Amino acid sequence: MVNTKIWKKKVNNFFISKYFFSFLLASIFFYISFTGYTYIKNNQNSKAFSLLYDLLERYKGAVNSTSLVPLEELISDIEASERKLGFFCSMKNQFTLLKASILLQSKKIDDAFLLLNKVITSDSNDELNYLYQLVIAITHATSNDTNKKQEGIRLLKKYTSYKKFQDVALFYYGYYLLKTDSLKQADEAWAPLKLNPQFNNSPYKSLVEQARNCDY
Repeated sequence: MVNTKIWKKKVNNFFISKYFFSFLLASIFFYISFTGYTYIKNNQNSKAFSLLYDLLERYKGAVNSTSLVPLEELISDIEASERKLGFFCSMKNQFTLLKASILLQSKKIDDAFLLLNKVITSDSNDELNYLYQLVIAITHATSNDTNKKQEGIRLLKKYTSYKKFQDVALFYYGYYLLKTDSLKQADEAWAPLKLNPQFNNSPYKSLVEQARNCDY
């Protein structure tokens, strides 16, 4: 009984001690901070998504234009949108990827490569990071430098065995073989894209015939 009273007294003393109140205040602070951070991050991501969606809609029209002016204006607008992104926004790299794609479309190969190289990481499980790798391979393949071109085609061949964005890699691998080698080599590379049912809904499957007819 005495031991029980002593134990209860120690417990009561702990709950009214400054250490307990310090712990309690710290816990409340971190909970509020985490909750606030999550709310702010989600809010900033929501605004970023709206900005990115509008930019992507404009990009669809810009790539079909015979002038480079819409693409150049779009880059300026992307940079203006990036300045509006919140500090906690986790979608910043999507804007970088879009800007690099536009630079690639505008034939500013070196600028696109430098931009992508700044954001690429070693995380092979990150889908967006892999997409960066794929765009870099395409960037190299379009280079006027023979060594870079060969490196880009080699990378594209490597990526045709990956499951992520496999249809993209298959199409561009065949496309650059068509440009640098022969139609026969391109058709061999395109065979999985044309014959495998898993690619029936891929937009890149329909691009094969356009590429064969030199319409792409």
